[in-house]
This record gives sequence, C-alpha cells and structure tokens, in this order.
Amino acid sequence: MRVINTRKACSICYCIFSIWAFSASATVFHDVGNSKTYVTIQAAYDAIPGVLADDYVVELYGDYDPNNESFPIVLTGRTTSGFNIIIRPASGETGIVCSG
Repeated sequence: MRVINTRKACSICYCIFSIWAFSASATVFHDVGNSKTYVTIQAAYDAIPGVLADDYVVELYGDYDPNNESFPIVLTGRTTSGFNIIIRPASGETGIVCSG
C-alpha cells in the first residue's frame, strides 16, 4: 500500500498558488524612438489601457525625436488604482530633450 503525504502536497500547491497570486501584476514597458514600437510619447501613452492592472514605463531612447510629437502631450483619462505610469529615459540614454 502506498501512502501519499497530503500535507506536503498541499504545501506545494499553496506555495505555487502564492507565487502566482503575488506575481500577477507586471511592469509593462513601452519603448519610444524612431526605431522602437512607438515614435511618440503620446502614442505610447494612448496604448496604455484606461484602467491599469499593471505598472507602465514609457522609456525614451536616443533616436526619440520631439519633432514627431504634437504638443502639448495629453496625459489624462487613466484610472491608476495604485499602479504607476512612469516616463523616463531608457537606461544609459542621456541628452534626450522633450520640448515643443
């Protein structure tokens, strides 16, 4: 006769469920630059859903050209519910100017 230690099996299930439950939200990156997914900050922002379920980071790359932007950039119409939208230069990028 084989005996299964159900306490151990339940602990493993709980651990897997706990990891899944606590890692459900993520950080979504929107890359902005002429060679990236989005050419403008506005396009990257507009692609963010109206009600956030994750944090969003809009990262500007060296080939970002503010001349492609229509100013003012409008950053409204999002329900954050504890999540964040961050606009910043990508790691290692310097000298990015956003003005219009």
